[in-house]
Amino acid sequence: MTDANSLADAKSVALAQPFTRFLGVAVIEFGAGKAVLHMEARKAHLQHRGMVHGGVIAALIDTAIAFAAGSRMGPHVLTDGVTINFVKPAREESEFVRRG
Repeated sequence: MTDANSLADAKSVALAQPFTRFLGVAVIEFGAGKAVLHMEARKAHLQHRGMVHGGVIAALIDTAIAFAAGSRMGPHVLTDGVTINFVKPAREESEFVRRG
């Protein structure tokens, strides 16, 4: 993540990241150790059985963590590790809101 001090900055950072743009992630809240991101699943996010690929969901979670941590620790924060337990499949046009 690069420097972001406000919601407008965080939105600019997200738009500057090609992978985040590909995912269609939008930052809707940012600051004071938290970030809320939104993404709507698209056809490009699906695996061969019509479900959203777990890597897409993991990338959204990782991005939310990085933005939340970056709001407290600065622009050079990286996620060390994440464990995700999927409860049920997500389908195209599912909407995701992730809080970091």
